[in-house]
Amino acid sequence: MRDGHNKVYKSFSDVIEGKEGRFRETLLGKRVDYSGRSVIVVGPLLSLHRCGLPREIAIELFQTFVIRGLIRQHLVSNIGVAKRKIREKESIVWKILQEVMQGHPVLLNRAPTLHRLGIQAFQPILVEGRAICLHPLVCKGFNADFDGDQMAVHVPLSLEAQAEARLLMFSHMNLLSPAIGDPISVPTQDMLIGLYILTGGSRRERANLVFHNKAIDGTAMKRLISRLIDHFGMAYTSHILDQLKTLGFQQATATYISLGIDDLLTIPSKGWLVQDAEQQSLILEKHHHYGNIHAVEKLRQSIEIWSGDITQGLPKVEQVLEVRSIDSISMNLEKRIDGWNERITRIFGSPWEFLIGAELTIAQSRISLVNKIQKVYRS
Repeated sequence: MRDGHNKVYKSFSDVIEGKEGRFRETLLGKRVDYSGRSVIVVGPLLSLHRCGLPREIAIELFQTFVIRGLIRQHLVSNIGVAKRKIREKESIVWKILQEVMQGHPVLLNRAPTLHRLGIQAFQPILVEGRAICLHPLVCKGFNADFDGDQMAVHVPLSLEAQAEARLLMFSHMNLLSPAIGDPISVPTQDMLIGLYILTGGSRRERANLVFHNKAIDGTAMKRLISRLIDHFGMAYTSHILDQLKTLGFQQATATYISLGIDDLLTIPSKGWLVQDAEQQSLILEKHHHYGNIHAVEKLRQSIEIWSGDITQGLPKVEQVLEVRSIDSISMNLEKRIDGWNERITRIFGSPWEFLIGAELTIAQSRISLVNKIQKVYRS
């Protein structure tokens, strides 16, 4: 049916379905004032309880507070003049904005909010650019990384909401996982590499510091933070975490860890293991050609040959790695990076990959080192 303007009438299903329907637009997804959204980037110089807000976002979020400050200080006579000063970005506007932000926390949220740490409170500071700066130690709680993730920022308005944010939701008060109670704000990656270098080996002459008399890896770091929280509380531990973060970044930067072709050692048994796997694959192909086995069974056995048998036949990476004073592979293996052992085993020993097809099926693809390098550089 059409109306007088020859437009098709919307049915009831058209009103409620889709992204702009009644349910998803107004009932499930609320649009609120005093909120913004932007891409997150790392803020290595931030304290654990701080976040960096771009000037454009901050002036929009706190515009009403800035207008009130301008009027109270008798710098403007009415709201219209105050808005004009904000549009012209006068220096007094940024001064009042900083005063307002010093006593006003903000909430950062990363969707999907699956647990309590998905939304935390921070003390905002002004930063240049258009990206929100986030402390690297709170990423695990948000399940965030810096590859283009976006986060929303909200301003609590009432005094009760601000008090709740300060007492319960500040990031330095949420250092433990709500699921298992272990520390969740733990230095990882570059920070852990720097701390491992600093505490590994004989370092007393190099750095006359008070540390545990052993190398700090991932497990030791969690135990250390747990003891700090138990004995000194979260506020003091957050200060120590900031120092560990800075120390780890500085040492990792000064050590210039890198991975070169000389670090990729050759496993002697790899050659005959690959030849044996290729012979088994040829026999498997013949059985499938003559109809002795089904295609699904052929795929299963092929995957078992190349991902199971050949990996089990390889010696452990620890047995063939030449542990040197500063060797990035050995270092990452010793400090127990998650999944690093399996990745290094594939780099050293396994010349095959299994690619996921368009229909979520595993497709076999023989990729040599030359083909793999060409594939990487073409992309």
